[in-house]
Amino acid sequence: MNEKNDLKLIAVRGLPGSGKSEFAKYLGLNFFEADQYFDNFNDGIFDFKLIKKAHEFCYKNVEKELKLGNSVVVSNTMTTEHEVKEYQDLAIKYNAHFVSLILENRHKGQSIHDVPKSSIEQMRNRFSIRL
Repeated sequence: MNEKNDLKLIAVRGLPGSGKSEFAKYLGLNFFEADQYFDNFNDGIFDFKLIKKAHEFCYKNVEKELKLGNSVVVSNTMTTEHEVKEYQDLAIKYNAHFVSLILENRHKGQSIHDVPKSSIEQMRNRFSIRL
């Protein structure tokens, strides 16, 4: 258990194309995304049928880092409160400081994963922000 609370779990949220992956890399910590599952186990090809496995892969890797005492970044769309709370609860479990950041796509970025515009619009409509 981390007693100093110097352990951090940083959640980087945003719609596809907002720059989550680039920003996560910039932070200089190990970072995990559901998309890494497809890169590692499905030749980089997104398959919606595997999305649950992809998110489990991401969550388990984030938890593994925290368990080892390493600060970590999770970078996913996390459009709903439930998706954010799942990681917030993980931070609480390991006594890590939790920070949630939302990136906006003000730079006209494109999704590197070829997410259809209709899917991005659905995500935009359900995007939950807790103030």
